[in-house]
Amino acid sequence: MDVQRGARGSIPFFVFGDICRPGSRLGQSADTENPYTQAKCKQPPAHPATVCTYRMLFAQTFALFSILKQRTSARPLASAPSFAHPVLQRLRRSFAPRPQWRYALALRSDPGQVRTNNEDAVRAETTPPWTMAVLADGMGGYSAGEVASALAVECITRSLAQSARQRAVQASPARTNAVHKALARSLQEANTAICAHASANSHCRNMGTTVVAAVFTHDKLVVAHLGDSRAYLWRCGTLRQLTHDHSWLQEQIDSGRLSDEAAARSTRGHLITRALGVAPQARPTLREIRLEAGDRVLLCSDGLSDLVSASAISALLATHQPLETQAQRLIDKANAQGGRDNISVILVAVDGAGA
Repeated sequence: MDVQRGARGSIPFFVFGDICRPGSRLGQSADTENPYTQAKCKQPPAHPATVCTYRMLFAQTFALFSILKQRTSARPLASAPSFAHPVLQRLRRSFAPRPQWRYALALRSDPGQVRTNNEDAVRAETTPPWTMAVLADGMGGYSAGEVASALAVECITRSLAQSARQRAVQASPARTNAVHKALARSLQEANTAICAHASANSHCRNMGTTVVAAVFTHDKLVVAHLGDSRAYLWRCGTLRQLTHDHSWLQEQIDSGRLSDEAAARSTRGHLITRALGVAPQARPTLREIRLEAGDRVLLCSDGLSDLVSASAISALLATHQPLETQAQRLIDKANAQGGRDNISVILVAVDGAGA
């Protein structure tokens, strides 16, 4: 094993020439009995992948001991070879304390000013490392919409809570691929449960519900939705819609057949193209967002979004009021505009303490 000085002239690195050569043993150079050592020109070169593996092992070992020795130092070691820097940075991030993200929630649901029953359902739950919020709106014109929405929020939260408790998820709370899979699975389970209940109960035939579900983990938000129940993100005075309605009206706007002004006057605004309970397979749309401290996330039924403008919602969320007060004021604004439908909101405040 030859020891050579690196290109920087400060830290030695190792060239395992004899180790990689057939017939050699660790700590013993190949002798004259080995046919590969008879002539230098006949010696096969070390395989590049093998040399790279040994160099990476050295880089990882060097970086680990450097981290353990200088754990409190934020300054990179000048003596580290260049190929050790990425490993050194990854290990530093793994040793750094994770910021504690907290989420405050406020839930409100109101039948509105016209209807006597409430076909909306809302639920929120925290099962470390996830915080979950689900809102469902039983579809108008369908029988037993309140049954479908209640089944949806119950099935989805239960399924997500089971996924959150899995050991693999707990070991890596910031990973979101598990969240995407869990959300898609939970919506499919809810869809199956609603279809089965409708088949077993004649008075619930053709029932369905829209849904929007959100999972918060560390500084990530993953949203899944079907129908026209929406999710919004408020950040630094700006409100942004995170979901895209699954409705006939939205399809007409997207294709250019209707302008926004004409769509606002349309009487077909509630023709839904995707929902739970209307087909064997649920086809949700999922979206992932990186959160920042001070964000507000709003889930709402169309009873709010149809009557209260985005600018009015943004102005209300900008006020320095308790979260519960803001949620109730959103309900009050929709009722003041006529309250033609059930109105439901889930408001989430993001606190990145320690971030």
